[in-house]
Amino acid sequence: MITEFEVIADGVVRAYAKGGMIAQVNNPKTLAHVMEVYGLADETKIKGGNGLPFNDKIIDEAIGIYNWQVNGVA
Repeated sequence: MITEFEVIADGVVRAYAKGGMIAQVNNPKTLAHVMEVYGLADETKIKGGNGLPFNDKIIDEAIGIYNWQVNGVA
């Protein structure tokens, strides 16, 4: 299960499960696919790389796609 997302650059997100990186993506459809394959933990952290402010738009869009594909809700 995915336990953490890290936004490392503008439009680049890493996903982690059990302490290890499982994916580095740059678009919401790919991230949604990773979410579907690995699943989401009940609590998933989101952080910015290097302590910088970040835009988590890709994560928001990916969750919307994931919810539609997996749960049938928008």
